[in-house]
Amino acid sequence: CLYVWGANDHGQLGIPHIRSIKRTPSVSKPQKLKQPKMGRVYDIATCWCQNMSVAMSDTNRIFIWGYCVDKDINVPTLTSLRCLQDSFAFYSSEIYCHLLIVNDEKETNVMDSMEEAFDDASTSDLIIQVHGKPIHVHKVVLKIRSHYFRTMFQEHWTENSQSVIKHEQYSYDVYKSFLKYLYTNEVADLPQEDALELSILAEAYSEDLLKRRCLQMIRNKITVENVLLFYDASMKHNFKELEEYCFKFATYHLTDVVQTASFAKLNESCIKTFITEAAKAGTFNTE
Repeated sequence: CLYVWGANDHGQLGIPHIRSIKRTPSVSKPQKLKQPKMGRVYDIATCWCQNMSVAMSDTNRIFIWGYCVDKDINVPTLTSLRCLQDSFAFYSSEIYCHLLIVNDEKETNVMDSMEEAFDDASTSDLIIQVHGKPIHVHKVVLKIRSHYFRTMFQEHWTENSQSVIKHEQYSYDVYKSFLKYLYTNEVADLPQEDALELSILAEAYSEDLLKRRCLQMIRNKITVENVLLFYDASMKHNFKELEEYCFKFATYHLTDVVQTASFAKLNESCIKTFITEAAKAGTFNTE
């Protein structure tokens, strides 16, 4: 038997003909709950500040009553659940056990500050001028993040005493992406041609991780139209993994690749190398 007592302002006692106001105890003494559909009660549960009751019968059926899903259920009602705990997850109201404090102030961390410092003229102590366009940087950041710059800023190097360093070898967008990578450790989503140039820069500056990320960026955008162009470029710059990937991609889509405009524009040496390697791989076997 199941006995209930206390307040019944939301029907949490399961006795519909007795109601109380604002949690005033309406049943001062234990009273037997008569609900034939439940049968014998095997387990019961309630939750603090929820005004909801749950019971499991000896046949593993779950009944709920009280304040459930924003309405009062005055008598034990059968559910489709098989677990007491699930009842509170499905039917109880959402509550906050602690005071909710809304703080709209953005917290800054080191990486946020580093990103803000990049190309900031007010704090930089060095300008790298690429094809006449300035990029404001900080020597200490470059020395910490790059072996290339750490070597450059040694005392016997001329660049160590300069406030402006001119650079013409790589494009402005690519060099700026490289410098920003040193500040944020992130690589912008570049066009494939720029990603290739940045991977060449990374190779020259011994930035192996950056090179791998750039080559992966290129791989993700390989198509039938451009695969042989990057196959040729990877051979020129000795990017073996990219070369192998492009070769496999091209041989798998061989019929479509040889009909593209880019195939017709390839230099004779690249075409000869590709056909030779494809023959060795058995691409042209018809047996």
